[in-house]
This record gives sequence, structure tokens and C-alpha cells, in this order.
Amino acid sequence: METQKEDKYEGELKNGLREGKGTLSFSNGDRYEGNFANNKMKGKGTYYYTNGDIYEGEWLQGLKHGKGTLTYKSGEKYVGDWTCLLYTSPSPRDRQKSRMPSSACKKKKKKK
Repeated sequence: METQKEDKYEGELKNGLREGKGTLSFSNGDRYEGNFANNKMKGKGTYYYTNGDIYEGEWLQGLKHGKGTLTYKSGEKYVGDWTCLLYTSPSPRDRQKSRMPSSACKKKKKKK
């Protein structure tokens, strides 16, 4: 299933949406392996960044959320709870929830 111009998904589908276990390879070289729900990364999964960093942990609405470990290419690690917020569009006509960018995730606890 092609998700964007060059992104590639291999895995389980339900009603044409990513649902269950799968691998999503992004056009920039990043890759996610894990669980999906309603077309988004959810539950346990591992994200491999092209720069060598790896996040392994929990996801919600396509964002890091819950227990997880971010291991940098250098070997430094952040281990702990991640929080990613959802916000409502400022338009009163559009009450659909939207996700904030990954930079909205906050590292709560640092361990080496």
C-alpha cells in the first residue's frame, strides 16, 4: 500500500487502512515496525531514523506516547515516559482532533 508518493507499507489492513502489525518505510529512509490502529502508529513499535537513532516503545495517534527508549547513534539513551498532546483545531467549524508535530513529545526522565 502506497501511503504517500514514495512511502511503502507492508502489513495488515482493515477496510483499506493500516491495522495490526506492519512496517512503514518512509521516502526519507526512516522506518517504523510495529502496531497500527486506524492508519496510525499505535501500541508497541520501533522507529528507525536514517541518522542512526532508534525509538522503541509505545505510540498513540502516530506519536511517541507512554513508556519508551530513544537510543541515539552515539549510544546515549533517554528512557522513560513520553507525552504527546492532541489539540483541537482553532477553527470552531473543525472540531476534529489533530496531532502536534513529534517535537511536541517531552522526555520526562533521563537515564544513561
